[in-house]
Amino acid sequence: MGAPPNTKYANVNRAESRGAELVYTLRPTDDSSLLLTYGYQEPRDMDKNRWLLRRPLTNGSIKYTQTWGLHTASVEAVGAGERLDTTGPGGLVQSIPGY
Repeated sequence: MGAPPNTKYANVNRAESRGAELVYTLRPTDDSSLLLTYGYQEPRDMDKNRWLLRRPLTNGSIKYTQTWGLHTASVEAVGAGERLDTTGPGGLVQSIPGY
């Protein structure tokens, strides 16, 4: 795949990221587990004094795993919160909804 046409990437000069992550594992039986995660971060472009682009403030997941003898199967759902991104030819910075 790769970047869309006419896309330019640039590193920021100074960035800082602070946050925390919580992880909880529940084992309802010897053969199954439920993993819950939640993350919060504040990724900041220090020069422009704004959040870094394409970095959600919150994210999380839920994962169920089941084992049958030598076989293991998992299903996982992942979500991310609202984030800033640029759109259009003028590079307008706007908020993009989470998923």
